[in-house]
Parts: sequence; C-alpha cells; structure tokens
Amino acid sequence: MHKEDWHLGVIGIVASRLVEKFYRPSILLTSVDGILKGSARSIPDFNLYEALKECEDILLQFGGHKAAAGLSIHYDKINDFKKRFNEVAKKNLTPEQLIPTLEIEAIVELNSITPKFRRILDRFAPFGPQNMKPIFLTEKVEIFDRPRINSNNHLFMKVRKNGSMVFDTVGYNLGEYAQSLLDLNGSIKNTYIDIVYTIESNTINDMVFPLLNLKDFRISQK
Repeated sequence: MHKEDWHLGVIGIVASRLVEKFYRPSILLTSVDGILKGSARSIPDFNLYEALKECEDILLQFGGHKAAAGLSIHYDKINDFKKRFNEVAKKNLTPEQLIPTLEIEAIVELNSITPKFRRILDRFAPFGPQNMKPIFLTEKVEIFDRPRINSNNHLFMKVRKNGSMVFDTVGYNLGEYAQSLLDLNGSIKNTYIDIVYTIESNTINDMVFPLLNLKDFRISQK
C-alpha cells in the first residue's frame, strides 16, 4: 500500500498493526523527496529480507531482517514491485502458514502475576521482532463485569480467578468477538474463559497496575 501524505515515522507501526490484524506480510510506502520510501513487516514463516532480495533489481535500496525491513523505490516501478513481491509470497507461503499461531511461553495463574514477577519480566526488555514479549495462558478465568467495546473495536474486560485480584484486560481489534460471551439481552452467558495475553502496565494516579493485553480467548471447557 502507498500514499503520498503518510508520515514516514509511523508507517512501520501501522504495518505491524496490519500484520496483527490480517496475518499477512505488509508493506507501506510514502513519498519522500520524489521517491517512495517505506517499512515492511512479516509473519514468522515468511523471510521478508529474502523476499525483498528477489526484488532487488526493482528497488533502489532495502535493508533489514526476516521480520522487518525498510525500502525505497521509484514511482514508476511500484506496479512491477507489487507483482514480483506477490509472486514471491505466493511461491513461498502455504495456506497453512497463513493461519495465525501464538507461541505460548507458559501457563500461569493470575495470582502469580505479582510485582516481583513483573520486575523479572522487565529484565528481558527491550522487546521487539527478535525478542518478543512472552505470551501466557490462563485457563478458566471469570469475567468479573460486562465486557465493553469502544469505537475502535477494542475489547475491555475485567477478570479474576480463585479469589485473585481483578485484572483489567484489553483486546485490540477483538471487539467483534465479544458477542460470543453475551446473550441476546447483552448479559454475560459464558462466564469462564481461557485467555492468552502479554503483560503490560497501566498507570493510574501515579500507581502502576498490570494490564493483560489479550491476544486471543476461548470459552472454557466445562
């Protein structure tokens, strides 16, 4: 995708969001000094650097690694690049590799997420494509309050388990799945769910609380 007035400093972030939403390699380009420059992000089974290398005769320059890259190209080469890159992707990706997967680091209980636990996690920072935040699974958590969805389709819930403190959760772009938790009257019909998440921080009145960033959830098996 390309557009002349996109800000070069943010298109890498947007490309990452597109990968999260659609689970496809994504490239965004914008106009800089008469040429197109941009950022690319990929999924685990597609080596972005090698794919761009197969297009290097079309590109002005490129650099990066298998998960993220930057590139520049002349305007009159953009259609050739789209065609070549899509051919490379089609050749190297199977339908199974386009199904999103999550690598779960460990099963944890909510009462294990203590300040000490979070400090230990922070020692592994900074996180990025080569050092992803660990993803955790907690089974059979109780939805403490009615889920809500904001205008950006983000899902917000409060959960707890076995007398633990109540945890705030946010599921970016997961709002459409909230209906699986509610009945026709908007009341909670499925109280217990299994959640997969990373642990973030939420600052309220100068106090730091854990925030569970939902990657996925499912109705718990009885």
